[in-house]
Amino acid sequence: MSNSDEFAKEYAKEIMKERGLKGAKTRRLIEKIIKTIGTDKRKINVALKRAQIGHADASSETE
Repeated sequence: MSNSDEFAKEYAKEIMKERGLKGAKTRRLIEKIIKTIGTDKRKINVALKRAQIGHADASSETE
């Protein structure tokens, strides 16, 4: 694992702890957001909200 991968993993864990989130799936999502957007927490939070809203809408349509 490269240094940037390790940093993204630790930073994702920190964000999850701050927001009270759990789960490997969420951590991987945040890691992916960090790799594409960077480390600005405001941008990460917006992208995470969008991803979670999109996921919630998609799961409710299948029910």
